[in-house]
Amino acid sequence: MRLHPSKVSRMYEFAAVAKMEGVELFYFSPGKVNFETKTIRGYVYRNGSWKKKNFDFPKVVINMVAPITDKQSKIYYELRKCVIFTESSIGGKDSIHDILKDTKFKAYLPQTKVASNVTTVMKFLGKHKKIALKPMRGCKGVGVIFIEKNAGDYTVYDMELQYNQVDLKCYLKRLDLSKHVMQEFIVSETKDGLPVDYRIHTQKNGEGKHVLTTIYPRIACIKNKVTNYSQGGYTIDIDTFLNHQFNSRDKELKHMMEVIAIELSRTIDKYYDFSLNELGIDIGLTKDNKVYIYEVNWRPGAPVIFSGELNHAKNLIEYCKYKSKNLN
Repeated sequence: MRLHPSKVSRMYEFAAVAKMEGVELFYFSPGKVNFETKTIRGYVYRNGSWKKKNFDFPKVVINMVAPITDKQSKIYYELRKCVIFTESSIGGKDSIHDILKDTKFKAYLPQTKVASNVTTVMKFLGKHKKIALKPMRGCKGVGVIFIEKNAGDYTVYDMELQYNQVDLKCYLKRLDLSKHVMQEFIVSETKDGLPVDYRIHTQKNGEGKHVLTTIYPRIACIKNKVTNYSQGGYTIDIDTFLNHQFNSRDKELKHMMEVIAIELSRTIDKYYDFSLNELGIDIGLTKDNKVYIYEVNWRPGAPVIFSGELNHAKNLIEYCKYKSKNLN
């Protein structure tokens, strides 16, 4: 059962932008789709409240939320045959790495491999000393752990435990390593030594071109923790942060991030038979100002900081207008 639109905060931004853009936007759940009549029972925002109404199949569906049940999935994929969806899966973390390693972005990639098995992980640790182990299809930093080799022992920064080699292997055997990637650890830190990465959000606009939605730093509260909000991280304004951390190089570094993000989005878009919309690009920046691309996420969600959410809604609605006029 999906939430009523009044309980989905971003629906108000979508409704407001849709009204300004002169398009009709309605909210629905998969169970309200009728394939026989090609209609959908949904909600439209009118005069300060959400009203129920029957709609013909729309030209474009904003599929920001994935189906949960088998029934929802069946309806989701059947509807996709009839209507353009804004978002399309680009695969797991390993898929994007395989694409980028054959492009000009190869130099920006930390070494990344499918974990596969315990032996593979131990060999990778022997080479890199400290690694990140990530679920291929994880999000918000859930399930990410760091492993560091110190002399004959290993520290697993999941529960802050130390293991000898035998115990570490036992720990790894409890994970489904075939569904994880391992990545060399990149030291991207603030002046105070806290881990930081940068989320760069790109979208397509009303001309179908990639544009920058927002950039923001994600800072961990303590060392050896992931930077995501859901895991206790925090953020501040990107200009303020870069100026404090890099002084006179702040504008140069921000411009570099913007250029990389747009070029990267265009590059990835060319590798798929379908048109991509928005991407969340996570990068690290070392002390010598070298950029590393950690991962690229599809359907990254609205950046709920500063003006990010409104920019996101505006780009998305304009892109829907573009897609409705260019039905492919």
